[in-house]
Amino acid sequence: MFEHLIQLIAAALAAGILEDDAAASLTSTVEALGSDETRGTISADALSAADEQLTALFGQVRSGDVEGIAADDLETIRETGDAILALRAENVVRSEQAEARAAELAEIEARLVPAPEAEAEAPAEAVTEVVAEAEAIAAEAAQVAEPVAAAAPSLAVLAASQPRGSQPSIEARSGAEIIGPNGQPLGSLRELAAATAEAFTNARGAYATREAGERLGRIRFSHPESRILRGERADADKLEAVLADATNPDRWDEAIVASGGFCAPAEVDYSVPTVSEADRPVMAGLPSFALPRGSVQVSTPPSLADITVNDGSNDPDAAVSVWCNATDVDPGVDTKGVQVIDCSAFTTFEACALVRRLRWGNFGAMASPENVEAWQTLVLAAHARLGESRLLDQIKAASTARTTGAIFGASRDIAEAVARAAEQVRSLNRMRSDARFRVMLPEWVTTLGSVDLLRGLQSDPTFLTDAERIFREALANAGVNVTLYKDTPSTGTSQILGLGAGPALDPWPAEVQWGLFPEGRFAFGNMETIDLGVYRSPVLNDTNDVENFAESFEVAIDHGQGSALWVTSTVCADGSSAAGTEPVVCA
Repeated sequence: MFEHLIQLIAAALAAGILEDDAAASLTSTVEALGSDETRGTISADALSAADEQLTALFGQVRSGDVEGIAADDLETIRETGDAILALRAENVVRSEQAEARAAELAEIEARLVPAPEAEAEAPAEAVTEVVAEAEAIAAEAAQVAEPVAAAAPSLAVLAASQPRGSQPSIEARSGAEIIGPNGQPLGSLRELAAATAEAFTNARGAYATREAGERLGRIRFSHPESRILRGERADADKLEAVLADATNPDRWDEAIVASGGFCAPAEVDYSVPTVSEADRPVMAGLPSFALPRGSVQVSTPPSLADITVNDGSNDPDAAVSVWCNATDVDPGVDTKGVQVIDCSAFTTFEACALVRRLRWGNFGAMASPENVEAWQTLVLAAHARLGESRLLDQIKAASTARTTGAIFGASRDIAEAVARAAEQVRSLNRMRSDARFRVMLPEWVTTLGSVDLLRGLQSDPTFLTDAERIFREALANAGVNVTLYKDTPSTGTSQILGLGAGPALDPWPAEVQWGLFPEGRFAFGNMETIDLGVYRSPVLNDTNDVENFAESFEVAIDHGQGSALWVTSTVCADGSSAAGTEPVVCA
């Protein structure tokens, strides 16, 4: 089942990454994962060690550190990820089974406990042995409970010398309650200590060799609904109630009394807003194909220019020629030409992985889940920006570079250039007059075009209200489907607008990069995304951390039909038109 993973382990052993014993143990564990019958025979220690080792190997493969295993070997990567997930799933199953067994045992034992009036007191020496542990429980409870009276009796008094009912319960004193092993409340710490002593005595017998722990009870602190703050913003009324003591003069001392101001802590807004988004307009504007093996070979199609044409004397190598009556009567050395077709050339397109990986601490995630959510949103946006820029680079590299200059305002110049480029490609390739094209423009160009119309001298009131619609209709009339991209190719003038460093607002860019090609020439190739989600490992547990890991595999595929142009246009949104400038000089 895990053939490629077994080969990875062997390669890691040969490279000195794994020792002999570790490699043998890991191989045995991986083989046992292959079926339900053998999976249950893996020890808990072997599960933990295999998880840690495979997680480390996964990272080393992706870094290209394992000799003989490529960093993008999908089969090996997939099997390693599947094995890691299988190990963790087995751990979850075992934990659930253990909890179910413990609950059933506790229920059985609870039915066998004698009635309270017949219950014998725990041996004094056993109580003494658990006093230290109970003291620790009480100390932990005191850290999270509200302050109690300074004269509260010690745990030793509560556990060994106080008669039942003579001391207020822990719930009454600290807003907490003690839950016993059967889920029923206990009246005091004395009862918890007695239960601990009884378990300790029993453990010396038949169960003395068991390593598994047994939950004897837990202390639960409860708060009224009015003291619980939830949601993106804390409720103002609840905050006022929770912080009421801060403005109560009876609780003030000289260290915190202020002479003026609000005399209360500021409210806390725990939300962490973000404005970035992770949409992929370039990817969405291309037909999509799955690449199960990570790459594809595409034949380079011939073009109309590849056909040899001779309309004069006959060329023996011409596919298209002229043969008239006079030549037919006396052909001489002339023959009807024929062009021999060459074999197609193939181009390979390989998908690359776009990786996103974040790590955060358990404490930070519990205290501020809003912060983790914000970082997750931003890493998705950054992942989208990198992916879109790579697609634009690949389309640009496969296209013919062209430029246009500024003649009128930006709206007219861009609309005219798009229409001109589409007609040139149709004419050159003898395409249908209604053949559709895809044009890729920066998203802000529509606003640039509307600004240009607003700055014009025309008195048409629609330029003030419908400038963007008019500009979009001008592009649609050119017979193109428009993709508005958010990012930028890595070369040329950046198409991402900025605020600059000076006090003045930056002007509009002087150059617009845009691409035009027949619909379907470029496609989006992608593999199955590897997404391990939120995961843990022994290494991460050592630092109380958790990680998120995912990667997508993608590439732009060029099918080569028609002509693709990548145009850099010099523009100026000054509102000029033929009526307000010098006449256009045509070539």
